[in-house]
Amino acid sequence: MGDILMYSEEIDNLLDEYRVLLKYLENESSGSNKVNKYYDDINFINERIKTAKDAYFIEIRNLSNNEQNTYISKINEKMAILDSLNTQFEFIKSKMAYGHKESMHYKEIQKVANITVKDIERRGDLIQDKTEESIVRMKMMVDESEQMTKDAAITIHEQNIKMNMVKDKIEDVDLTVMSVKETLKEIAKEAVTDRLVRMLALSIFIVLIVLIIIIFSLKK
Repeated sequence: MGDILMYSEEIDNLLDEYRVLLKYLENESSGSNKVNKYYDDINFINERIKTAKDAYFIEIRNLSNNEQNTYISKINEKMAILDSLNTQFEFIKSKMAYGHKESMHYKEIQKVANITVKDIERRGDLIQDKTEESIVRMKMMVDESEQMTKDAAITIHEQNIKMNMVKDKIEDVDLTVMSVKETLKEIAKEAVTDRLVRMLALSIFIVLIVLIIIIFSLKK
């Protein structure tokens, strides 16, 4: 029973802390540095209440049904208070978010209202300078692109000339090879002809010798 009361009192104390934080939060402006700290503290309180509630239910599970119903009714009343505080918290957060948005909008309006003619001229000059810089940069890019195109065309032309020269050299080599082949054929033909002439002369010489021998033999 002691633990049940302890967890019940812990939840009550946390709910009281929650109420105090909500009052502090309501008195803060939307842009205050403390706002986020209050948000974190309230979220932490919610986690602690949830933990205490779970422990509370663990402690009453061994009680009789009537006692359990009594304690459940009490904890439900506390959870109803927590839900009410959470609703207030969400409302305050929404109001602060809207206030922050309106504050930023008002600051923008003030900036516009405080702009002088000189500010407008200065901004106009700045925009004009940036525009001129962009135009110059684009022109430089176009010029570089045109130069790259010209360089590429020159390179391609030079490569074509080199390829044509190589092609001509290959054709000259082919012609030279063909000429050499024809010359070799002619030499071969002449060699064969000379061989035939020599063989014919030798044959005639042999025939003459044979005839002379025969004639001398007949005279004897």
